[in-house]
Amino acid sequence: MRILTLTPAATDIISALGFEDQLIKPEFSLEGAADFDAIQRLAPDMIVTTLGVDSDEAAAQAALAARFENPPQLINLVQSEIADVLANITRVSGLLGVPERGAAVMLRLESRLKDIHTRAMEFQPKPTVAAIEWVDPLMTCGNWIPELITMAGGVTLFGREGKPSFQIEWDELWAADPDRIILMACGYTMDETLEAMPALTRQPGWATLRAIRDKQVYITNADHFFCRPSPRLAESLEILAEILHPEAFHFGHEGAAWMKYSS
Repeated sequence: MRILTLTPAATDIISALGFEDQLIKPEFSLEGAADFDAIQRLAPDMIVTTLGVDSDEAAAQAALAARFENPPQLINLVQSEIADVLANITRVSGLLGVPERGAAVMLRLESRLKDIHTRAMEFQPKPTVAAIEWVDPLMTCGNWIPELITMAGGVTLFGREGKPSFQIEWDELWAADPDRIILMACGYTMDETLEAMPALTRQPGWATLRAIRDKQVYITNADHFFCRPSPRLAESLEILAEILHPEAFHFGHEGAAWMKYSS
């Protein structure tokens, strides 16, 4: 089987299920005729992706059917909450004919998440967290990120579980004065996020924030972790647990996946 994945999360799920050797992984979307031409040349049996919120899965499948004599199966991954990620693993494994692998991957992921959540619930007080997805314009993280913050023993500011990320004003962040500011810049590595930081640090009142005074601003490798609704959510939760409760959690991610920001 030739499996075409169009998002990193889709690639992670297929790999976790043991089909990495059957992957074809070009970086393009399903939008536009030129992309369909490229898909035809790749001749996949299955396409795993996440369609945009305004896209129609049935229309995309119909477009494939119109261009292929034997159209590939399209699997659209829904990914707003952690439960969606677990359901995606179950669904994809079933369609690949290996439901027992999906069950095993899902159970391992659930176990890792539950273990941290159970331990983190005991800690008081729980720090308030501003999770930032983008710095210019300023955007706060949504979807599965607020849920992860809660599970790691924090209190989410701004973000809403299962709801998309949204723009906030600098004055809102300044007024909230969070205990922790965690940068999870969409698709960015730590180095790339560091380069973008002046958009925040030049804001009036930056130096007066509690998180700055207490040296509690963090940069993460969101490209490899937080932006991937896949089994990597376990590592994402581990990173948050290390940041929010360093006295209790030590998974070895510091330096490779997150770092403390020094202004």
